[in-house]
Amino acid sequence: MSLRVLVVDDHPIFVLGLERLLVSRGLEICGTAGSIREGVGLIEAQDPDVVVIDLSLPDGSGLQLLELLRESKPTLPAIVVSMHDEELFARRALMAGARGYLMKDAAPDQIVSALRRVARGEQVVSPRIEERVFLRGGGREPRSWLKRLSNRELEVFELLGRGKSTQSIARRLGISVKTVETHQAKIKNKLALSSMAELIRAAAIWTDGRAATSRCE
Repeated sequence: MSLRVLVVDDHPIFVLGLERLLVSRGLEICGTAGSIREGVGLIEAQDPDVVVIDLSLPDGSGLQLLELLRESKPTLPAIVVSMHDEELFARRALMAGARGYLMKDAAPDQIVSALRRVARGEQVVSPRIEERVFLRGGGREPRSWLKRLSNRELEVFELLGRGKSTQSIARRLGISVKTVETHQAKIKNKLALSSMAELIRAAAIWTDGRAATSRCE
């Protein structure tokens, strides 16, 4: 029996590529949704075997959808496949109810294998993250001050650190420029930063530090 996969992601190119990949490997996409609201309805109607969820959705974070599913369909396996920093967001995704977390640039075989494994009840993260943080108990924790940020604020902070403008972040996350500015103001307040320049500098320093650490490992 083919594994029935439902995808909640508002990036058509990624969804199309994933559909072609899964069909070529004998899996089936039984539906696609571009928002949390649409995803909830479609999951209820289609009753998939596994759900693929993106973090950045127009009406909120994919972590919100995971929390909804944990309450309404606790046995439905879900995996996050996202562009956002794996080490930073994977812990939050697993705590919200996901059984796995992969980056969107993961190898096709890795994605297919991960879907089959989470459908069997296994937990799936990359070997780097598994070794450092989750399944073997070691590794470093995200900096404590980052825990003050909401999931959406964390997305905005990460994108700022990668050099994205307010307008670019708004387009990437499917929200308004004003909403991004509101998130930025809340981040500054939570991190005790006095200006936008300080916020951008803090985000850039943090991002550069993570990149340097990854290159040394």
